[in-house]
Amino acid sequence: MRIGPAVSADAKYRNRAAVVTAQIRDIGLAIFNGLHNGAYSGRVSAFGLTEPTSGPLRVRLTNGLITVLLPGAGSGSIRITSSVTGGFTYRTTVDGMPISGTGVITVLTNGSCRASGTWVVGANPFGATGSGTWSLTFF
Repeated sequence: MRIGPAVSADAKYRNRAAVVTAQIRDIGLAIFNGLHNGAYSGRVSAFGLTEPTSGPLRVRLTNGLITVLLPGAGSGSIRITSSVTGGFTYRTTVDGMPISGTGVITVLTNGSCRASGTWVVGANPFGATGSGTWSLTFF
């Protein structure tokens, strides 16, 4: 992103202009880069049966981009909404079923970070439905 040129209204600096180049995504989100583990839980219904489901959630964060490694494989992104929070969205596919997750990522006062939210099974050829929660904690 390119910002500028900026010109001051102050007569003392009026003849000076500045151009600032910044990658906002890289500045704020790069500190969370790496592999992060968490968990998911919920319920899935198919063929007249409803079963609980739970397991590990593993993602790789790279400058605000999300790569889902478990369960299934998918991708997503983080969108900054304030100095300490952001929106967290992803999509993955597990056993042929599309799953989308949304939530919030929050920087805590101790410097660690927590992301949590909900997931839902999308339209699929099996007629399966499901939903639940997920969470990640990282430092």
